Amino acid sequence: MTDKEDRPAPDSRVAAARERLLQTAVQMLGERGISGVSLRGIGAAAGQKNNSAVAYHFHGKVGLMNAIVAELHDFLAPRFDALFSELESRSDGMLTMYEVALAIAAPLFALYLSKPRGESALKTLAKFLHERPEAIDETYWGTLQDLVTRAIRLVLQVRPRTPVDQASLHVTHALKSTTDGLATLHNWPIAASRHDPELMFQLLLIHADFLAGGLSADEASRPAIDIAYWKESIVS
Repeated sequence: MTDKEDRPAPDSRVAAARERLLQTAVQMLGERGISGVSLRGIGAAAGQKNNSAVAYHFHGKVGLMNAIVAELHDFLAPRFDALFSELESRSDGMLTMYEVALAIAAPLFALYLSKPRGESALKTLAKFLHERPEAIDETYWGTLQDLVTRAIRLVLQVRPRTPVDQASLHVTHALKSTTDGLATLHNWPIAASRHDPELMFQLLLIHADFLAGGLSADEASRPAIDIAYWKESIVS
């Protein structure tokens, strides 16, 4: 038995229970998606005997999802902002597309490596981006759009002649491909070493090579190809 004075205060027990539920939900949502998880299942997996534990702490599934998105926002937004602000302060000629690519990808790699459940958090983010639950507070989607807009401006700062719609497509693809790639990293040949910070840094540099190539590409820079032949390859 624990002495009365050594027992956690009621408020701390409530906070601990809420955190266990939140972390369990992140893990389960990342693996199964929104439709594959029930509130009762989350509560049971978190060791809660009360079937209404999630409803009590988060006021239902909507509240739970917004709590998760708030945690993701609080982790990612300051990191994107710091990196973008640094690049935005560069004078003309002092910014490279490779650094723009690094700024887009690095916060997502940081999330993946974060403790205690960074990999699960990244997978949950990927699920949310795919399924885009309508119940999530629009403020968070607005923040994401603001970050995309800033990234587009950085691309245009390096390559002013790039059409805005093309830059938008490249930036959106860069964010999605980074998130989706990390979310499936456990299936890669390097899976056993995927939590090694040094290996992940090398992977970040390699991934930035790929992203920078896409962000720098435009119609004028492409080699001559048989347009009709390649178009037919996807529509026939």
